[in-house]
Amino acid sequence: SPFPVVTGYIGATKDGVSTTLGRGGGDYSAAILGACLDADEVWIWTDVDGILTADPNIVSQARTLEVLSYAEAAELAYFGADVLHPKTIRPVEERGIPLRIRNSFNPAHPGTLVADKPGMARRTVPAIISTEGLCLVAVEGNGDTWTPQLAARALMRLTEGGVDVLMFTQSFTERTLSLVVGQGDLEPCLRTLETEFERELRQGLVCQITTHGRVATISVVGPPGRQGERIVPQAFAALGKHDIEVLSVAQASS
Repeated sequence: SPFPVVTGYIGATKDGVSTTLGRGGGDYSAAILGACLDADEVWIWTDVDGILTADPNIVSQARTLEVLSYAEAAELAYFGADVLHPKTIRPVEERGIPLRIRNSFNPAHPGTLVADKPGMARRTVPAIISTEGLCLVAVEGNGDTWTPQLAARALMRLTEGGVDVLMFTQSFTERTLSLVVGQGDLEPCLRTLETEFERELRQGLVCQITTHGRVATISVVGPPGRQGERIVPQAFAALGKHDIEVLSVAQASS
């Protein structure tokens, strides 16, 4: 029977002009095709043995994560795991199709399986992703004038302006909204915030908008439950041991 071969990395514009889909475009196409065909599994072939616990170029002891949930894999991809495009997860997750990441240069290796209920195979193994070349932007309110509506306005305007906010935290005690953006988005981010809060800045309702350049994020994705609760204090202890200053913290559950 015919065996279809699809060029997943190459697509076309609305006008029919050939173009590429960008990094990870082939993975995304494979996930969409797998969902449309109701495939038993979708395999992504790459140049590493699946998704690793850390960047092997930095951590020589990094090892393959045998199993991940859809949410865990999406988190790792979003925060910088180059082996998988973040959009790849949704099509297969919606259809409950397992996704396997394997190595073209080591086909005998089973790689990483991404599934709905991965079981207990990696319950004690966290994964660590670092992203450099970022900036921290802080919007500081004045006393009791800071409200959640100000944060909502900021995030809405930044989204409308095409500014990619990697992560954000909000402190009601310090009346501060902290946003992490790429260096390329710093100037558009500042322009958008200064325009949106022009009146509040003039009236002193927003004290100032400050920036910290050349920051990095470290994302630790671990198991749920009590084992996962240990990750935060362990991470802070490791960073403190090396005198690394933590500017902001965001915590969520996979």
